Amino acid sequence: MIITNTTQIESEKLLNLKFNLSFYGCGYEKRSAYLYKLLNVNLLNNFVLAFGANQDKNFIENLNLFKENPNNNIIISDGEKDIDIYNSLNDFLKEQKSKEEINILIDYSSMTKIWMSAFLKYLVSFNSENISRVNLYYSYSHSKFSIPTQASKHGISVMPMDGFCKLSLPDKPTALIIGLGYDKNMATGLSQYLDAESYIFHTDNSYSNKYRTSVLDENVDLLREVKEENIYEFPILDINYTQSILHSLLTDLLQTNRIVLAPCGPKIFTLLCLVESLILDNVDVWRISSSVSTEKIIDKLPDGKISVLKITFEN
Repeated sequence: MIITNTTQIESEKLLNLKFNLSFYGCGYEKRSAYLYKLLNVNLLNNFVLAFGANQDKNFIENLNLFKENPNNNIIISDGEKDIDIYNSLNDFLKEQKSKEEINILIDYSSMTKIWMSAFLKYLVSFNSENISRVNLYYSYSHSKFSIPTQASKHGISVMPMDGFCKLSLPDKPTALIIGLGYDKNMATGLSQYLDAESYIFHTDNSYSNKYRTSVLDENVDLLREVKEENIYEFPILDINYTQSILHSLLTDLLQTNRIVLAPCGPKIFTLLCLVESLILDNVDVWRISSSVSTEKIIDKLPDGKISVLKITFEN
């Protein structure tokens, strides 16, 4: 299947939609179950992906909430693997007979990049004579601002994301596009490693000036290395506009460059990078992560705002 349309929809519309399948991430943040409680979903095909590690008090409380509904399928899973998502999608979709349209809800507020990407990666390789269209409703619960912890990170690893990297020969110069989060200097040095010219995306102050200021402060060394005209601000609550900025830059750069996307945050921008990689040729997504971290877990509280991106796949 291929992506034929992407569009932001109002979160209130979720209340009136019937989902054939839904996925939630159960983590240690209170916002993990926010959308679930709001929708009060009671379907036979609810899947809850629960982390096998970091099962603290908040995680147990979230897990017990999901367990209250006997229709929920609880899967203790590894955040670095997507096999459980693949199996769940495959078992359900292969059983469908003459369905014109399938609606799938994905609450990725507490999901890893691997889990987020799995649904997209599965559908681009999925073919069915019985299903004409699959709509993914990627939903994200925003959180109240929290001060980033002073973490000690070791063993930063950089690698292409499976399914979102063509590994083409570097016969063109590389353009590196980095989405900034507030992990301190996570992407510093990546441009030298790839021998690339860097472009930076970070949020503007239309949603949270505290978050924007924190991102800029934590990445001050990286920002000094980048040309001012290569720095782009985007409104995180306006996904359509943010995607249009990113898509426009990508199509311009593709004429003379191979492109590497390195989304360090926020998750909405990461999702857009994954989508653009599937829409455009020669656009790769690389993942930056830390193998060891002494960072203290932060319990992020929902602020009531939900952003929804509808992604339509068709045969």
